[in-house]
Amino acid sequence: MMKPWSRAVTLILLSLLFQGLTILSKKYYKNEDHLPKHREIPVFRPLKRVITNYVPTRTASIKIIFQRSAMPRMRWFRQLTGNRKLPNAEIPNMISLEGDERYRIRLVSSHDITAVTLNIAPVEDVFPVKIVACFSLDRAQFQYQLDTHIDGLTASKTDVLDGILWTAIPERIITFNDLGQLSVLCSARLESESSRFTEELNIYRSYLEKNQLNGTVQVSSVGTGKIHKERDNFVEEAGKYLYKGRREVMIQQRRLQHILYEVSFTVLNGSQDDVGVYTCAAERARDRTYVSSLVKVQQHQKPTLILVACGEEAVNPATPHSPESRRVIVHLIENTITCVRCRVFDYEAAWNARYFDGRRAISLKRDGQSVDRSTAWILLDWHLNVADGGLMELTITFRKPSAERDEGLYQCVATNSLGSDTVAFQVVVVPSGQ
Repeated sequence: MMKPWSRAVTLILLSLLFQGLTILSKKYYKNEDHLPKHREIPVFRPLKRVITNYVPTRTASIKIIFQRSAMPRMRWFRQLTGNRKLPNAEIPNMISLEGDERYRIRLVSSHDITAVTLNIAPVEDVFPVKIVACFSLDRAQFQYQLDTHIDGLTASKTDVLDGILWTAIPERIITFNDLGQLSVLCSARLESESSRFTEELNIYRSYLEKNQLNGTVQVSSVGTGKIHKERDNFVEEAGKYLYKGRREVMIQQRRLQHILYEVSFTVLNGSQDDVGVYTCAAERARDRTYVSSLVKVQQHQKPTLILVACGEEAVNPATPHSPESRRVIVHLIENTITCVRCRVFDYEAAWNARYFDGRRAISLKRDGQSVDRSTAWILLDWHLNVADGGLMELTITFRKPSAERDEGLYQCVATNSLGSDTVAFQVVVVPSGQ
């Protein structure tokens, strides 16, 4: 039997051990040097697509078979019908299918092959129907978008798909070396080649830009290098920047030709102006893929929130805003689907693995009450938008805006270890036709 003093000593030692592990855990997550710098190239390769329509029952299905290195998060979008436009949506003029009872998803996997089927019932009367499937690996800051068009009720076909495969990508975090230099290189293999000029590979940098007139902040993007099928290999130097690009045609047995695109961007004498999120984008007419990396500042900064209305609704300043708190009025049209996006530019969230849970990066309140889940009328979608600046964002979709149900004061809040930022917007629903 353990003696009382021995039991006390054991409890003290266990307590000290627990405290030490807790401190070590906090240090591990707080210091980015403990996070892995190197990342493996994510594999996502679409293989086949089957589109099936049943005229009598007005149902349809889209099956996509793909190869993957890890199971991606799948999000689906449809094009709006009629004259409705959402030019500032995550995918312009597209709306999320999540929560829509007309769409059902079924998933089957075996080893590294997955088949996902989107069942549609009933099919809309307006053709063609455009569906975009978005496959994401947030921890790899990777995204693949695949477009599907249903041309009519009688269209049934099977397509063998040609994918875009990354062969080289930059590290997740890029830092300046001792000479003040940094380099971003990405390379992608495009299986086959379309008959039209649609293929290109480019690198662009996203950064915060402040409007000097009204003090608002927005995310801007600028290209830093591009190669496409109508441009020969090149090496260009402009001041402190060096651009390189090459295109190589590869013939493989039993397959169509592959085109290798490679582009690199080098900063010879880096400064604060070169900080931001760098995105490698390989794009074709019907599919595109993105990988983002972060060139971080020497010191971390508190987050900055940006509010974007997806549609053409009026967004008017309600009160003079300060860097700490901003408030605007967003006018929604009654019974007309639309969305509002809260985007956070946060260097700490960009490298801290805990923030890949979007709810940790952005929280939402309505009239002072926390809102953390979707309803039948409002869809909340936290995601990493790799294609548009590699930022974490929350998209709030109002399915059928109603004054009684949806009006109120909404607040998006982003917090990290250095502070927080809040953007508030008053939702006002106006009758259709006004």
